[in-house]
Amino acid sequence: MLFVSSQFYALGRQLGIARAMRTINLQIECPDSESLPAVRTIWRLRQIEPIQLRIDTGATCIAKTRSRAFHDALAATECDVWVAVDDDIECTLETCQALIEAVRSSNGICIAPYLLRQGSSDEPLRLSVDKHSCQLNNPRRLPNGGQVVRGIGGGFGLVAMTKLAMIKIAADNDGELWNDDDGIQKLAIFREQLENRLWWSEDLSFFRRVPSDVQIEVLITGRTMHGEEYLDLSNIGEYFEREGVA
Repeated sequence: MLFVSSQFYALGRQLGIARAMRTINLQIECPDSESLPAVRTIWRLRQIEPIQLRIDTGATCIAKTRSRAFHDALAATECDVWVAVDDDIECTLETCQALIEAVRSSNGICIAPYLLRQGSSDEPLRLSVDKHSCQLNNPRRLPNGGQVVRGIGGGFGLVAMTKLAMIKIAADNDGELWNDDDGIQKLAIFREQLENRLWWSEDLSFFRRVPSDVQIEVLITGRTMHGEEYLDLSNIGEYFEREGVA
C-alpha cells in the first residue's frame, strides 16, 4: 500500500480549511480537467494500488508540513512506500508506475524532475534537479522498461521513498525533534539550514540529511507537468547541454 501526501494551502486560503478538504476529496473521486494537478496524480496512483491519503489544506510552513507528512508516513504500518506530490504537480500513469518500481527495487528514494516556474517570460526554463545532482551517463533499467540515474537531491514536488529508507533517515537524525501543535514530538527532517551564508531550502536540506547508505535516484522515464510546463523526463539531458554540460 502507498502512503500519499499533498498540501493545498492556496485552496485552503481561498475556501477555508474544511471546505477545501471536502473539495479535494470530491475531486479525487472523479477528477476532470478542472481538478487540481495533484488530484489527477493521486487518482492515477490509486489506479496502481490502494493508498492511504494525507492531505493538508491549512499549513503555512512547508518545512513543517513536509516533516508532518514524513512522520505520518513512517507511522503508517500498512504502507511500504511514501509518495509526496505538491498540489501543482501532475504526471502520467507510466511515471507513477516507474517511480514506485524504482524505489521498491532499490529500497531508496526516487525524484521525478519537473520544470520550475519562470521569474519572467525571457528567463530560460530550469529543471528541479541541478546539473550536478544526477549522473546521466549510467542509467539503471527497471523491469518495466523505465530508467533511473543516481542523484543527490532536488525539488520535492514529486518524490517517492520506501519505509526502510525512512527508517534509516529517522535513525540517522533522531535527535532533531520538535514539539508539534498536537503535543507529539516529530522529526524536523525538512527544517531549513543556513551554512556558510548559504540558505538551503527545506527540500535540499532534507536530502543533505539522507545517510549515505540510502540510495537517491532520479527518474528519466515518463512525463511531468508543473505550472502548465510539460517535461519529457527522457530529455532532461538536453537542458543540461544548454547550460554547457555535455
